[in-house]
Parts: sequence; C-alpha cells; structure tokens
Amino acid sequence: MQKMKSHAIKGMQIHNQREKESQTNGDIDPHKLHLNYDLVNGEYDIDYKEKIETRIQEGVTTGKTIRKDAVKLASFLVTSDKSFFDQLDPREEKRFFEESYEFLAERYGRENIVYAMVHKDEKTPHMHVGFVPITDDGRLSAKEFFGGKKLLKELQDEFHKHVKERGFDLERGVSSDKKHIETARFKALTAKEELEQLQTEFKDGIEQLELLQKDIQERKVIIDGQRATTSMNQYQVKESEQKLETLKAQLREIESPLQEIDSIKAKTALGTVILKKDDFENLKGMAQKAILKDENSLAAQKENEKLRDENKSLTKRMKQVENETQYTFQRIGELTRENKKLSKEKNKFEKLYDFAKNVLQHFNIWEQVKDQFSKVEKTIDRDQEQEIER
Repeated sequence: MQKMKSHAIKGMQIHNQREKESQTNGDIDPHKLHLNYDLVNGEYDIDYKEKIETRIQEGVTTGKTIRKDAVKLASFLVTSDKSFFDQLDPREEKRFFEESYEFLAERYGRENIVYAMVHKDEKTPHMHVGFVPITDDGRLSAKEFFGGKKLLKELQDEFHKHVKERGFDLERGVSSDKKHIETARFKALTAKEELEQLQTEFKDGIEQLELLQKDIQERKVIIDGQRATTSMNQYQVKESEQKLETLKAQLREIESPLQEIDSIKAKTALGTVILKKDDFENLKGMAQKAILKDENSLAAQKENEKLRDENKSLTKRMKQVENETQYTFQRIGELTRENKKLSKEKNKFEKLYDFAKNVLQHFNIWEQVKDQFSKVEKTIDRDQEQEIER
C-alpha cells in the first residue's frame, strides 16, 4: 500500500490508464494494452482527481478544511510471482483479482474505492486498487487505517487468509519494515525468476543465431557457384555470337558470285552466247568456286542453326540463374535483418541480466542490514531488561 497526496494522483492515473507511452517502464507491451480491465469503472476512463474530490465532499462530514498535504488516496498493489499466475487459467486469474477486490471493498468501504485496474500488459499480472481513506465517522484520515506497522501486518495476514479460503495456494509474504513496497522492490522479489527465464531465452537466441549464420554461409557458397556458372554461360553466349558474325561474313562473300552467275544464266536463256577462252576459264573458275562455297554455305547454315538453338538455351538458363541469384540475395537480406534483430535481443537480454543481478545484489545487502538491525534491536532489549533488573 502506498499513500498518495494530491500532486501524485495525476501520475497514478496516467500510469494506470496508459494515457501516455511510458519512457521508464520497459516491461509494458503495447500489443497487450487491450487485455487490461478495470473492475470498478468497466471500459470507461475516469478522472481520478474529480472522483476523489466528489467522494470527499460526500463522505467527509467534519466541516473542517482539508489540508493541502493530506493523504487523499491509498493505492494498493495486488500481485504474486510469475509461477503462481502460470498455473492459473484466465478465468481463475480473473477470479483471484475479483476476490482480492472484494476483500478490500468489504474492509475499507465499497463506496470509497476509486478504481481497480488490472494490468496484463506487463510480465506479471497485477492489480492497482485506489481507496479514499474516509472513516465511519466522516473523517479523511489515512493514519486511522494505516497508522502503524501492526495495522499493515494485520492487513497482510487477513488478506492471505481470505485468498487461501477462496482456494488460492499462496504463501504468506515476509513482513517488511518499509511502509510500502515501491516498484523497484516489487521487481526485486521476482528478479531471480525473470533472470532464469532470460538465461533460457538468451541460450535459445544464441542457438538460433548460430543456425542463421551457418545458413548464410551455405547460401554464400551456393551463390559463388551460381556466379561462376553465370560467368561461364555469358562467355559461351559471347563465343556463339562471334561464330554467328563469322558465318554472316562468309555468306556475304558467296552472294556476289552467285549474282553474276544468275545474270549469265538469264542471258543464255535467250540463245547461244559466244565467249572468249579467257572469259570461259574465268567463268568456269567462278562456278567451281561458287559450288565449293555453296557446299560450305549449307554446312555453315546448319552450324548457324545449331548455335542459335544453343544460344536460346543458354539465354534461358542465364535468365533462370539471374532469378535464382536475385532470390538468394533477397533471402540473405532477410537473414541479415533477422541476425541484427537477434543481436538487439541479445543486447537487451544482457542488459536485463545485469539489471537483475544488480537488483538481487542490493536485495541481499538490504536483507543483511535488516538482520543486523534485528541483532542490534535484540541487544537493546537485553540491555533494557538488565537495567530494569538493576
């Protein structure tokens, strides 16, 4: 239980109703905000200050002016450790908070309860219950309800008895010399449990990271092989193009003599043509040369067609390799982003690990101081008894 004055009420409202994004509490998961609920106000957001002032005007009957530094709200934190909630199904978990609320409402007056907000968007479910400390005789007095360690101890004892009778297996917490449990103290109670969970998650993250790194290395080997294949295919395509150009040049050389022969055939078709011996020999040589080149041309055409088919096949294969390479690069990009994300998670786990160790260390120091205080207190009591005897 924490006593709150006017200046602190707005901050409690902002925290409970998640009116602003928290810059200090990294445990809040924004994706789970819709799971939170208020047992008193339902789904409606309220103004804490306005509701408190209204209740004070209705319930305080002394006629005295309320002091500016008066305690106007007692804020309870109801929770347990993570293992307790892990064994409850959602219906039983809600029943635990409903029974806890009924205990506080019966003890301090249902009309004095301002809110009963259950938070499920943090690591461990818990409930904040706000109570305006108005006595049965119409006074605003937190001291009347929480004036000493004895009253707070009775509250803890009776609350424990109440939830045990309702079927919830809870151990009685260790009594504290502090007036209320602060947020850091509450987190220290479950630090060891969270630390073990973080260690497990960290180990899983490392194993996943190693698998991703191995997968990336294997894909790099595949990509290097595909690059080598692509380079070879490009070389073969270029070689085919050079052969094609050579064949085209040979065809151009054959076309000129064939045109001359066609011209002579056209003339001889009209009648007999008398040629000189030198012209005949020249024509004969051209014909023989043309026949030889014509034979070469047929072979060249077949080779050309074969190279064209190979060129098409290589071009198609090169396109497939390019698509496979592009997909592989995209996958490497995804794996790299996953790798970076895991690295961030690893850093987060390491920070939480250091934080938990620091909290546990301070908690141990606090326990040692408390033990030392108890020893001193016993020594003082013994000295007092001896003095009385004297």
